[in-house]
Order: sequence, then structure tokens, then C-alpha cells
Amino acid sequence: MTTPQPPTAKTVPAERTHHGDTVVDEYAWLREKDDPDTLAYLKAENEYAEAATAHLTGLRETVFTEIKSRTQETEPAADLLVGHT
Repeated sequence: MTTPQPPTAKTVPAERTHHGDTVVDEYAWLREKDDPDTLAYLKAENEYAEAATAHLTGLRETVFTEIKSRTQETEPAADLLVGHT
């Protein structure tokens, strides 16, 4: 079994100045949610995370089932309440 390698984000220096202090943020480009480079990097990160934790699938399901069995759902999820008064 090969160990998956994490993706490496490119660095693009972006300067911003606040109150006279200049900061260089090399990962500011990741804020652009619709940028193809951002989407490609996030896809690569997600694929890496899935591959790196694939051996935990059974445990993840067991923990989820255990939590669900001990939790009583009394209110709908917040996203169901949007638009309702």
C-alpha cells in the first residue's frame, strides 16, 4: 500500500497594509472560491484526505452510529428553518 502524498499549495505573494503594517499572505489566492486553481487544489486536498483516512471508514461509521443512538433529535436542522418565521 502506498502512502498518499499531500498536495502542495502554490504560493503567490499578496501584500496588504493595515494601520501601517504590511503583511505578505502567500495563500490569499485561496480566498477566491470560484477560481479554477482554488477548486483544483481543494479537490486534491479532499482526495488526499479520503485516501489517507480510508482505513478509518468503519470506525467513522461506528462512531456516527454511536453518537446518533445517544442523541435525541428534537429540532430540525438550522438550514430547514431558513425563510420560516
